[in-house]
Amino acid sequence: MRAFGIEIYVVLDKKEIVGTLRLLLALKFYYQGRLAVHIEDAATRVDYQGKGVASALMRRVLEICRGKNCYRIILIFVFI
Repeated sequence: MRAFGIEIYVVLDKKEIVGTLRLLLALKFYYQGRLAVHIEDAATRVDYQGKGVASALMRRVLEICRGKNCYRIILIFVFI
């Protein structure tokens, strides 16, 4: 059985967290046990915004999802 649950990814600069993103992985039996992924809680430290931190995180997470053979990737965001 494949791993599922919650995975958290961070971007570090000089041992400080400057970006973060959380994945919720759900095993779907009606898709032959493949994973659906919800991307949540993406954040970049204010002084690092516009420097490609979130873009790099998203590219890496998409690679990971492809490697896990996910059938669906859902980005969840809220405007505050």
